[in-house]
Amino acid sequence: MKSSLIISGIIVWSLIISSCTYDETTENTTSDCDTNYTYEAHVVSLITTECVSCHSAGGNDPILTTYAEVEASLQAIKNEVVIDKSMPPSGLTADEIKIISCWIDQGNPEN
Repeated sequence: MKSSLIISGIIVWSLIISSCTYDETTENTTSDCDTNYTYEAHVVSLITTECVSCHSAGGNDPILTTYAEVEASLQAIKNEVVIDKSMPPSGLTADEIKIISCWIDQGNPEN
């Protein structure tokens, strides 16, 4: 009787613990975006300042000098800049990461 009560308690506790998960996709959502970000108004200056020195012709792949090149690399940008925060090596501020994240989540408008 006592052992079955302990086992039941362990099972209930395990179910409670397993239901508590962290969903990384909720960290950066459009609901956090208080501005409609565009490439021309908000993103190009970040890309130019923080990325183009390495990601340009003759530099590292992917090349990020035009909107089309940036658009072609959106998944990598989301993974490395927003999620992993591994790019750029110098890092970005929380506000800069928010701009990139919101812009991508909002459909990456050019203008």
